[in-house]
Amino acid sequence: MKSNNFTLDFIKRIIFYLFIFTIILSIIKVADFFFNKKYGLGNIVLYENSIINGYNLSPNQKITNRRNNIISINNRGMRSNNDWLVNNDRKILFIGDSVTYGGSVVSNNELFSEKVCQKLISINKKFLCGNYAVNGYSIISIKNKIAYKEFNDEEFIIIILTASDMQRNFHNLYSQPFYSKKISNYFPALTELMNIYLERYLYNIKHKNNSVEFEINSEKYKNFAKENIENLSKVTKKTNKKIVLIYSPEISEFSNKNKFFYYKNILKNNFSNFIDMTTYISREKNLNKIYYDHVHLNSEGHEFYANVIKDYLINKFNL
Repeated sequence: MKSNNFTLDFIKRIIFYLFIFTIILSIIKVADFFFNKKYGLGNIVLYENSIINGYNLSPNQKITNRRNNIISINNRGMRSNNDWLVNNDRKILFIGDSVTYGGSVVSNNELFSEKVCQKLISINKKFLCGNYAVNGYSIISIKNKIAYKEFNDEEFIIIILTASDMQRNFHNLYSQPFYSKKISNYFPALTELMNIYLERYLYNIKHKNNSVEFEINSEKYKNFAKENIENLSKVTKKTNKKIVLIYSPEISEFSNKNKFFYYKNILKNNFSNFIDMTTYISREKNLNKIYYDHVHLNSEGHEFYANVIKDYLINKFNL
């Protein structure tokens, strides 16, 4: 009799524990579903390792919900709505870092790279735009991306640089918090969220929060930046394309006019078609109308950049 009672109690405990486990699992799954639908976590953009550029966007992707925005990557690994087709109109190739790429802040159709062509087409100018920018690129990766791309049918190359591009060195995929394959478990959103906080935690315990202000103002560093800018200029001249270099400032540069001035001065001396967006943005009283954070643009900022670039192309090149 005791044996039967023990067996019955044991079965009840097992059922109870399974019930609790099922409840916990269901709560976790609901949380995963919430973060996926609300923020698009788990819907990741895939990258490919590259010996030449460090890393590239994997071609032929479409993420329909990344923080409620749409990210489309075309057949050439560009963040563009249209494929980069042979003999398709006059082509404008944009290259830069996350400012040009747009991150998860805006959808493809809000990018200034898309809007420039939309505005040109609206005045009967037949152009196709391609956004070849990638998150976290340095000026070295941008230079290599131009020098070793697998196509050569663009008419214009528009390079957008920030001060950060000239402070970064060359990185490969494995030194960046990017993915080269899909998250294939039952909790993709929570997995990505956990990885985000884990990477921040590990970074904080591994690295001191040292300022680099002293180093970037040293003569040694200025020479390093100057050499990289000159190398970029040499590469662009070899392409025999129409080159436009755009400098995109950080918010801090509006309160400190001399910050990164030497970058802009070297860029201006090396590129005949040079746009310093600082001049145009300075006319705006409310910087929050343009910036999402200290350096990246919101949708209005992308519209602002598109108008400046469109007008420059029309006036400078008689489009």
